[in-house]
Amino acid sequence: MDGIKQPKNSSAKIKANNRYRAKTYKRILLDIRPEIDEEIRNEAKEKGLSVTSYLVGLHKKHMEEKNGENQ
Repeated sequence: MDGIKQPKNSSAKIKANNRYRAKTYKRILLDIRPEIDEEIRNEAKEKGLSVTSYLVGLHKKHMEEKNGENQ
């Protein structure tokens, strides 16, 4: 932005954001091979999504297909 530095978040703001994130979201740690990681990241990037959005989308699609089969 035209050489104007934006102020950093205050420590209180960072702590508040971290508390919110801890209450609102869960983290999933995946142990995957590097080539699978690369495939996932490339596919997400091609679709203009974050890795998280890409994986959540795949899960939602899977659940819709699964629930459709059970009806």
